[in-house]
Amino acid sequence: MTDIPETITAHTGLTWFCQESLPPLLAAFEAEIEGVRAAEDIEYIHRMRVASRHLRAALPIFRPCFLPKQYARWMQGIATITRALGEARDTDVQIAFLTKYKKKRAAAWKARHPSATTPEPLGPAIVFLLQELQDTRRHSQKRILSALNSLEKSGITREMHAVFSSQAAAFRKTPVQALARGIPTMAALRIERRLEAMRAFEPWVTLADAVAEHHAMRIAAKKLRYTMEVFGPVYRLGLDKPRNRVKEVQEILGDLHDCDVWIDQV
Repeated sequence: MTDIPETITAHTGLTWFCQESLPPLLAAFEAEIEGVRAAEDIEYIHRMRVASRHLRAALPIFRPCFLPKQYARWMQGIATITRALGEARDTDVQIAFLTKYKKKRAAAWKARHPSATTPEPLGPAIVFLLQELQDTRRHSQKRILSALNSLEKSGITREMHAVFSSQAAAFRKTPVQALARGIPTMAALRIERRLEAMRAFEPWVTLADAVAEHHAMRIAAKKLRYTMEVFGPVYRLGLDKPRNRVKEVQEILGDLHDCDVWIDQV
């Protein structure tokens, strides 16, 4: 049995696990930057938004590993990007839905009224909504570019890489089993807290008009899912099944939220 060095503490183990978790998330975030700038494919926005949300969910877990001012700057910078990407992604989804819906209604109208000379009745309204959304999307792209420029100017991602590299160098000669001591307990506690936060909204599930509570539950489900993803490698089966269940809850609540947004907008 390998002896565990006395210098290995809970903080040391957390910092080691941070190096296993955060660099891949940061790399996934940076991989989409050029595609988002070009704005030629909406999937870049989607992937970068997901990556930024993973980063925002993971960073608080490893907060003790960083200097307070450093951590605050990172969180603020990533949060700014996430908000800008979120606005654009929501608009992209709405535009895609309306475009498909418009074609579907036009085809159905033509099939039912082959000799009609008037357009499909809802056509003008849909075109109006599409124009509004396209204007909104153009403004969103400007905010995204501004946020990306600010992030680049701030040097936050470069600083994160430097800190990760410096911390990782300290663990190269330390046995992994020593560093990993205490991580399973920490994982269980973190996941349990996130689960409790999500389940606190259960009484509101059956109330159709509890819009704010459903939205808050969706956010809680998202945080639980991302926390499970961070700590997945700690578990033998990676928490795949329970994580997929949480993802299903999150997606259902997301569909509800999309409907609420549409109702309010229309």
